[in-house]
Amino acid sequence: MQPVTRVGDENMHISDSNKDSRLQLVFAPGVFSPEAWKYQLNYFSEEHRTISFWPTLSNRDIKGHRRALKQVLDQEGIENAVIIGANFSNPVVQGFEAREDVAATVMVGAKKKLKKGVPKEVYQAVTSDRFPVKLSKKLFFSSMKYKDVRSFCNEVTFLDFEDFQSFQKRFGVRQPEKESLVVHGKKDFFSDEDYARELMSSASVSVLDTGTFSFYEKPQEFNKTLNDFLLKVERKVIKEKIEDTKDRNRTLEEFEERFAKVKN
Repeated sequence: MQPVTRVGDENMHISDSNKDSRLQLVFAPGVFSPEAWKYQLNYFSEEHRTISFWPTLSNRDIKGHRRALKQVLDQEGIENAVIIGANFSNPVVQGFEAREDVAATVMVGAKKKLKKGVPKEVYQAVTSDRFPVKLSKKLFFSSMKYKDVRSFCNEVTFLDFEDFQSFQKRFGVRQPEKESLVVHGKKDFFSDEDYARELMSSASVSVLDTGTFSFYEKPQEFNKTLNDFLLKVERKVIKEKIEDTKDRNRTLEEFEERFAKVKN
């Protein structure tokens, strides 16, 4: 994990490629550490400014993540952010989509709400380093090799239950306000494909034959899906910039014409 850095008003662990790009990708980890996004961070940093972060240990409830994400977005050079979250962090992502500097959102999984929450004993058992790899594979990574599941379990850290509970209470996805992509894993029990397709038409839905962590289980398929969406968003950003330039030029021409008339 990255060392603690001061970003705006908050201390956090942050990785920033600082690449000059038209879109800036911000990965919001939520209940798990940023190492889970490693295949996306490595791949997309070649073409885009990519940022991942995690609040310090004392600020990892949902409010702490919101404060941290705000400071990340307030940084210089963030003009067309695409915020990417998964399951429990989706409400955090959607909380910032109305900002002018946010171009789009990506959510892994979409569900209106949980029928019942994850009990403390179950959560602590599943996120424990003593939890059987075989069972983790069955529950979350149906198509992945055991050695890769073991790597995930060794690399990725999960929140304490108290912080996790703050995310669990706000679990759910609403209709997006801007361009949005939902990636649904067929075996992800935190996602509902029918509900995802009921969301407003601006939300496209991509279905992968994976479990909960599709971005780690099948990174090539996930990255292609995300890349196709980013190309679509980038085209829209370019078009809007062209239209804005035309409007400003038109306004300038009108001003010059009126000034010429007054002068004469």
